[in-house]
Formats: sequence, structure tokens, C-alpha cells
Amino acid sequence: MKVKLAPFISFVIFSLFIFCSVPVSHARSQAQIRAMKERAHAVSKRKNRFVTKVLNEFGINYTIDRYGIVTRINVTGKWRHVTRIDVVPMVRKGPTADEVIGHEIFIYTDKETVHLLSHRKVR
Repeated sequence: MKVKLAPFISFVIFSLFIFCSVPVSHARSQAQIRAMKERAHAVSKRKNRFVTKVLNEFGINYTIDRYGIVTRINVTGKWRHVTRIDVVPMVRKGPTADEVIGHEIFIYTDKETVHLLSHRKVR
């Protein structure tokens, strides 16, 4: 029985290539996932800090949880539970680049939506 060596060697080399490259790509994707999670945490922390500064600026009472997320606000004399907060940049078109001139903040509560305009920039 005669075995052809070239296909067997090709199969071994291909198998080694596949099995050796999988852990490298897996490690690379894990590092990317970790970096994206760290970036998301930093952005969320910055957003929460910005929202509390704007609420202080407007004199609105609020409570936060242990992560710094605004959970309740007191606008109309009653405490309302916050369900979502959107921060939308206000942009002025410039000749070369757009400029952020402030932010609109939409605070959605269980009863109403609070709309705030701030000329403060997120930093």
C-alpha cells in the first residue's frame, strides 16, 4: 500500500496553522472586548458626572445610586423615578468643522419628560 506524502503533509501543516492561530485571534478579540468595556465605562461615568453638574446648575434635587447614575429627580415638588436620560449635543456648523455649543438633556421619568438646555460641554 502506497501512501502519497504530499497531501498528508499539506493536511498536517494546515491543521497546525488552524490550531495555532485560533488562540491568538481569541486573545486578540478578548483584549478588544476588554478595551471596549473600559471605554464604555469611562463614557458612562463622564455622562453621569455631566448630568449631575447640569442638575446642580438648574437647582434640581436628585438622588444617585452607587454607580453615580441619577435614579430620581424632584422637579415639580414630587420625586419622580428616572427611566432614561439622553444627552444630545447642540452643534453649530462652522466653515471647517462643526462646533459643539452645548447639550440638550432629556430626562424621562415615570410621569413626565424633563427637557434641559445647557451650554456646558461634556469634559
